[in-house]
Amino acid sequence: MIDVRIAFSAWGSVIALLSSYATSQWVLPLFSSSAERPLHSEVTLRKLPSLTVPIISNGQLQGYVIAKLAIELDSSKSISSEPFDAYVVDEAFRTIYSEAGINFQKLERADLQKVKADILKNLSERTRSGAAKDILFEEFNYVSRADIGK
Repeated sequence: MIDVRIAFSAWGSVIALLSSYATSQWVLPLFSSSAERPLHSEVTLRKLPSLTVPIISNGQLQGYVIAKLAIELDSSKSISSEPFDAYVVDEAFRTIYSEAGINFQKLERADLQKVKADILKNLSERTRSGAAKDILFEEFNYVSRADIGK
């Protein structure tokens, strides 16, 4: 009698395991997106050092933009990391510094998209490598001149 119970328990466990495996294999393709990147794609993410950009308006220092960026690079392009990172930081600084139409005290989503697009455009024109795929903002903060002494 005990052997029959053990056999039924083992049989039930095997059936439960096989049915959950079969269900997971059947349902998984339904929820996977074709737009997802493969696990080992040819894109790498490189974090850049923090960037502090002074914001000057009407000849007066208004505050600073403190940005921490990361860049998405095409791994199939061979580039030297240090000079390329310097170009990215320089283009980000130049773009943020020269943005006269953006009110950094009241940032909007569209403003950051414009800054990102301008950095990528200027970087691709300058390096002509096509390695930069995207610029990611890890942090983007504005500190007014009045808040610095607090």
